Amino acid sequence: MQTSYFFRPATCMLGLVLLFLSNSYAAFAQGVIRGKVSDAKGESIVGASVVLKGTVKGTSTNADGIFTLENMSNGNYTVVISAIGFTTREVRTSVPGSENLTVRLEETASNLNEVVVTGVFDKRERMDASIAISTLSAREIAQQVPVSASDLLKNVPGVFVNAARGEVNNQVYSRGVSAGGTNSGGYYYVSMQEDGLPVTNVQFNGGFFGPDFFLRADATLGRLEAVRGGSAAITGPNAPGGIFNYVSKVGSPDFSGEVRTKFGLEGNGQPFYRADVNLGGKLTEKGDLTYNVGGFYRYANGARYVGYPLNKGGQGKFNIVKTYAKGSLKVYAKYLDDRNGVFEQLPATNFNNPQVAPGLKNTDSFSTNKSLVFDYPVNSPTTLDRYNPANLYRSVDRAIGLDWNHALGRGWSFQNNVKYSSKRQESDGIAFTSPVALTSLYPYVLLGGLGTFGSYTFKDHLTGRTLATVTQAPNIVGGQFAGFNFIPGSTADLPGQNVQANSVLLSLLSKGTINVREVIDQASLTKKFNDKLSATVGTYIGVSHIESLGGTAGATLSTIENGPHQLDVSAVGFDGKSYQFTNPQGVASLGGTGGGFNTSDFRQKQLSGFASLTWKVIPKLVFDGGLRYDNVNINGTTLVSVTNPARATPGYGGADGNPLTVYDNIFGVAGAAPLAVAKTIETVSYSGALNYRWAQDLSLYIRYSDGRKAPDLGSFIGLNTDAALASVNVSPQRVQQLEAGIKVQRAKYNVFATPFYSLLSNIRVTTPGINPDNTTYNTPALLNSVETYGLELESNYSLTDHLSFRAAITAQKSTTKKWAFWNTGAPGPQDDVAVDVSGNRAEFVPNLMINFGPTYTIDKFSLFGNYRYMGSRAANVVNAFELPAYSQFDAGFTYNLTKALSLQGNVNNVFNSIGVMGWSPPGGFPSAIDPQGFTPAKREADPNAAYSILSVQPRSYYLTAVFKF
Repeated sequence: MQTSYFFRPATCMLGLVLLFLSNSYAAFAQGVIRGKVSDAKGESIVGASVVLKGTVKGTSTNADGIFTLENMSNGNYTVVISAIGFTTREVRTSVPGSENLTVRLEETASNLNEVVVTGVFDKRERMDASIAISTLSAREIAQQVPVSASDLLKNVPGVFVNAARGEVNNQVYSRGVSAGGTNSGGYYYVSMQEDGLPVTNVQFNGGFFGPDFFLRADATLGRLEAVRGGSAAITGPNAPGGIFNYVSKVGSPDFSGEVRTKFGLEGNGQPFYRADVNLGGKLTEKGDLTYNVGGFYRYANGARYVGYPLNKGGQGKFNIVKTYAKGSLKVYAKYLDDRNGVFEQLPATNFNNPQVAPGLKNTDSFSTNKSLVFDYPVNSPTTLDRYNPANLYRSVDRAIGLDWNHALGRGWSFQNNVKYSSKRQESDGIAFTSPVALTSLYPYVLLGGLGTFGSYTFKDHLTGRTLATVTQAPNIVGGQFAGFNFIPGSTADLPGQNVQANSVLLSLLSKGTINVREVIDQASLTKKFNDKLSATVGTYIGVSHIESLGGTAGATLSTIENGPHQLDVSAVGFDGKSYQFTNPQGVASLGGTGGGFNTSDFRQKQLSGFASLTWKVIPKLVFDGGLRYDNVNINGTTLVSVTNPARATPGYGGADGNPLTVYDNIFGVAGAAPLAVAKTIETVSYSGALNYRWAQDLSLYIRYSDGRKAPDLGSFIGLNTDAALASVNVSPQRVQQLEAGIKVQRAKYNVFATPFYSLLSNIRVTTPGINPDNTTYNTPALLNSVETYGLELESNYSLTDHLSFRAAITAQKSTTKKWAFWNTGAPGPQDDVAVDVSGNRAEFVPNLMINFGPTYTIDKFSLFGNYRYMGSRAANVVNAFELPAYSQFDAGFTYNLTKALSLQGNVNNVFNSIGVMGWSPPGGFPSAIDPQGFTPAKREADPNAAYSILSVQPRSYYLTAVFKF
């Protein structure tokens, strides 16, 4: 017994020693999983995600593609490695023995197994998403030189993009959901988003204020997710046509960066300079606080140079992300200050094969001359502002936001994304330009000279040379005044007479300022009841305060040639007096063409509530349904300018008091009282779908959606009477869509095929008319509908280790199920007739769109191309003719000089194709403003008539140096 007592402390001590050694050995035995991730060429992939399967433990690769997972106990593991633009890989390994893994990822243009966040209320793989969604990775985006941010969407099936005007004021719609082709206003049916929220909640002014003025693609863009139709009816704010989400990069735990410098030659060799930068990394040792910052600056003369740079400016963006055990918090901000020109239409001939009119080229421009700088009155002879075309359209955006995701526990999670922005757009542009005959009354109405009889002289403002003379005289019949005669003297020296005889170019010079301050917030609460059932409820709030001032600063008559010259217009009246109709800069009608500047102050509020349910009916079959309620309230005032009553005073001399200097006699004044607008539009939309995961690499879905589109602010700004306000149709348009999807994901290829049907109804159509006194009016509204059948096909195929292909194809047929419009006939509404063209081909909807891109890679060199085919489109609803199909081919290469440094070359529009994206009828003003007035009979009567077209941008070359670190 004593002995046992003696050995008991020793035994305890021995046990403690053994326990210590055991724990020390266990700690020593903990190891690491370390490796390198690269692409098929052996180049390091920076920022790839590395996660232990079934856990939240993970990391990212550094600038050398290296990753390390520390404090690993001995055992077997599965590591999941993924990166945007690459196929996800699962690698089995064990500890010890995992210190030198080598993982190569195959590049894929579109991975159906990747996780998407757009068009769904919960993150999910594309294979499990019952929506038509396409994605573009940062690598795919960097490979291109898009004309604009919207131009990237040409890679998405089902989406029509018109980026012919330049970087801004473009048009996007999908699946034929468009009313009136180029007249439907930019992005009317879709939501252009940045990091999950709309770029702006308002658009108006015929597309001259909208999201693309404040959206730029640069090195900070991580991916683009594009949803067509379907779930957009319930996940998008008043945007049943689609959601296009530009998702920014966020920082990784390891520092990395990229610098891009680009030089180009656009159009006829005009220089293009651009620099992009993006940096990201961690702010704490643990890597739970990361940052990403970057942006771009660009200076370019433009593809159609007019004597001053057409694109200059840039943006900066940053975000900080805090991750914690139950969620993440992201703070993000953007500052944009950019100036952009907008291209005008050029005269063309040949309806079957449009070509720019002889004497002109597709690199020419009808934009105003740089010397056209002048002051003009703003509703008062003493309140002056300045017009300078070199100021272009200036867009300024200051935005800051917060995106918070938090797991509340017990299956509950919360997400809130809120953004405040202050936007300002200043415009020194052209509201309208078109040829006009000097032998018609319209130039003299614009000059303020109708009824001032005498001999008119038109001189080139830049050279002083007389180009034309015309005599205005009364037409006397039976001793009574019966109208006006315009008798040409000499017009032979006018340029562009092959376009239209005895004609010049009429341009209305627009000037405006728009300020928008808005808050956008989307919040959602999700409850996951079990593995089979989850539900989401949420709200969307958009509050916008819009202040605008806009009108016509002046008007010019100029030569029909590249870089038009203003014309100085004077007359010697039959009364012996000399009249000057243009100011010293060659501008007429200063401060307005009979009216002045309109001011508006509006508040638009949108409150939405939505709910969705996801139910796994059986293991392979999932039901996904949702409902959305939208309340859009528009409240504010518009003060429309009117003709200055002082003009009726005998001897009225305008701003300078001299009645013979007519150019400053025409400006308008503010109306007597503003028109108050208070409208509320309520809509309910719903959507339901079934997704069947037939196999791991095959899934099918079917979806029906019934969405509503409330009229936007543009329907109310500019109204001047209660009668005009009462005529506005506040009944929302209806968008019904039925679609099915077949998704196949294999090792070498994937296919996503989506047949669809869309019906757009309750389309309000009015036609502008002219009264006998040359004032304008709008015809009563007609309600129409368009239906479209089609098939979208998206596929990626790796033929060999070196050669791959990507294709996006849309075949569709779009017709006017019900369509009527007004033929206004002679001046005045008395002979207006409604013309029914139901069953015609819908205007501007192509029958076929193909986007096909091969890529060949060997060692350090890649060669890629992109073939685009745009099918024929009806030019108008009366189907007078078709805008013919055209093809465009882009090509490029990349060469990796080192792991960090590479060169990239691009040629856009290699064969300099002229693809028509917009047009105006022949005959000049006023025929040019009424495309439906150009009928098949008129085309047959004059098949060789010159008309105006807006074509795709001419050939351009770019060379980019990329440095990654």
